[in-house]
Amino acid sequence: MEENKRALEERKKRLLTDIYAGAVAGMPEMLLEEEEIRTASEEEIDALEKRHGY
Repeated sequence: MEENKRALEERKKRLLTDIYAGAVAGMPEMLLEEEEIRTASEEEIDALEKRHGY
């Protein structure tokens, strides 16, 4: 259980890094996804990763 939670947090961290990089690169609208990522369930993270090309 703890390992799954840790893996989910790592996936969220990777997505957050992507949106921060996008914002710095001139796409500030990517920051609109920040709260969505932080509060997402595992299933929602799956969908977000697909949307981001993972």
